[in-house]
Amino acid sequence: MSARPRKSTNITISTNYKNNPNDPNYSFDMVFSSPIQIPINSKPKVYPVSFSSIFNWFNVSTQYDNLQLVYFSGTNSVSRTVNFPAGQYSVKDLNNFLVAYQQTNGDGTGTGVNFVPDFNYQINGIQGTVSVIINAASTVVNFSNPLSAGQAKLIGFPLVDVSTSTEGGYPDITAGVSEIEIHTSLVNNSGISVSANDVILTFQPSDEQPFANFIIEPSVKTLFSVSPGQINSITLRITDQLQRPFDITGNFPTKVPVMLRCVLEYEDSE
Repeated sequence: MSARPRKSTNITISTNYKNNPNDPNYSFDMVFSSPIQIPINSKPKVYPVSFSSIFNWFNVSTQYDNLQLVYFSGTNSVSRTVNFPAGQYSVKDLNNFLVAYQQTNGDGTGTGVNFVPDFNYQINGIQGTVSVIINAASTVVNFSNPLSAGQAKLIGFPLVDVSTSTEGGYPDITAGVSEIEIHTSLVNNSGISVSANDVILTFQPSDEQPFANFIIEPSVKTLFSVSPGQINSITLRITDQLQRPFDITGNFPTKVPVMLRCVLEYEDSE
């Protein structure tokens, strides 16, 4: 007995068509005006074709609770709370922001290019570690303060106060994100994620510049099982590997839609 011919339907899940425009770009529902009918016993499968968005992944953001750093200035005998603007930072970027902040507040000695801040970060190019360099007596970087915990993690430091020049561990500049997962309610028990069974696509974050358009196109066609019946809506979610909501658009308004394109296949009942 020959196999029945298979039908295919292109499905685009996009923020342009989400049911509630106020839903965040990392999780939303798209309701179909004409439901998709999948016959029983039709062996339905779905596979991703592409995922596209504007790439504006922020490793320093409210999401990771790492927007602040508390330190005590030995020069001015005052406690400071640094507020980092959300964005993409390397260790060098973090250091440059801290030095500029201290220069603005006079927490250091010298002027212009000769300014020496109360403290700064130093990258060990061979070992890949980061050191906190204390340049002024009585200066303390308060990594023990809960407000500073996220920043300590970024540069690989324990949650303790640092009052003398100290070398830390290896930086976690991605804020613990090693994988981005695209979830859709179409998929059941995909098996490609340890913590979730509705993942249709995974990829690793990169260091592309903010606001760069990107598109992920799987090089291998991977089929996932779909439950037959009537599909009235589809939920799309974006998380990291720990299932934390992950907004690739960086919480900024954008005209570039988050878009997942996939193909639904099933046996023709006729």
